[in-house]
Amino acid sequence: MNIEEKARKIWKTCFQDTEEEINFYFTKHFQETQWKYRGEGDTILSSLHANPYSVKIQDTISSYPYLVGVATLPEYRGQGHMTKLLFEEMLQFRKQGSDFCFLLPINPMIYRGFGFEYFSGREEYTFDISLLSSFPKNSSTTIVELTKENLKEYWEDWKRIYSIAMLPYTFHEVRDFHSFENLWEETELSQGKVYLFYQNTRPAAYLIMHVKEDCIHIREFLGTNREAYSSMFYFLKSFQEYYSKIHISSPENSHLEFFLENQLKVEKKSSPHFMGRILDVKLFLQKCQISAPEITIFIEDPVLFENTGYYTLNSDISFTQHQVEHYDFQIGIRELLPLLLGFFTFRDLLRLGKIKLHSVEHLEQLEKIFHKKFNYFHQYW
Repeated sequence: MNIEEKARKIWKTCFQDTEEEINFYFTKHFQETQWKYRGEGDTILSSLHANPYSVKIQDTISSYPYLVGVATLPEYRGQGHMTKLLFEEMLQFRKQGSDFCFLLPINPMIYRGFGFEYFSGREEYTFDISLLSSFPKNSSTTIVELTKENLKEYWEDWKRIYSIAMLPYTFHEVRDFHSFENLWEETELSQGKVYLFYQNTRPAAYLIMHVKEDCIHIREFLGTNREAYSSMFYFLKSFQEYYSKIHISSPENSHLEFFLENQLKVEKKSSPHFMGRILDVKLFLQKCQISAPEITIFIEDPVLFENTGYYTLNSDISFTQHQVEHYDFQIGIRELLPLLLGFFTFRDLLRLGKIKLHSVEHLEQLEKIFHKKFNYFHQYW
């Protein structure tokens, strides 16, 4: 077997994807250089795929490895093969200049021992389509369904909507034509559709949807203003003769229920979604643009020992592994990520016992620096 055949075999053994989904992944995403594995002879014991994604944190755009297809053959689980592979790859990512990697966990407990923690969430809304009865038609709205033939004509409008919708988010994917093309092809694979909404010829909103049994499932539902969301809801109302339920997956802090008249009839579920791991603390702190020269933090990393030490949050981020007598608080590598990206506030982690406060001198300033923020990423591969 060649490399791709070996990668396909362990993927097919460990996951429940259809043959069409597997073919799509290996046609569109698979690269030999991004496939990492441990094996014995011709047998692949454990493997993962490190697919690069362009991500914006604050004002900095970086390429980060997104770990997918993390798997060990059933008969070799519990023998430490994935532990060795993940550790080796984290070291390699760091040597190559990556200060961060991330994944979508099946079980978060598996990854916490490696220093991963949740940094973003998602909201899911389920409601009866009859709740949309009050949305009026907007005569200034036009709708375009994206197709293989017109994608190149309209993708920049799609990008414009997405970029405006991402403005409130600290961490999000930076999408180019290739990204949108893959997203459209993934949607087509699940027999879904993508619709763009225009207000007086200006791109204003889009939704990605597919139907399953009696429900319309929406993967992304993003608009630039209230009228744009109203137009999408009116569009969904037109399916009321065929479907009775709507299910929307949305970025955290969307508050979609308040577009509807009766919030008590909307089932809303908020849950953590993606986990990440800081590989190089100093570089990551610089990208987060946190500057406070008098604040010093002791950060402990029991896996990548190079990160353990004292960090002063000046413009260049001072770092030393020599003991510092006066510092503000101690935090583990796991908890540092949700603190920096605002998934938890400083007060949240203090209350949860995840921060050891060493000095109260700068407590008020710490609470202002480490406040609530929102992040969004929604890719399967």
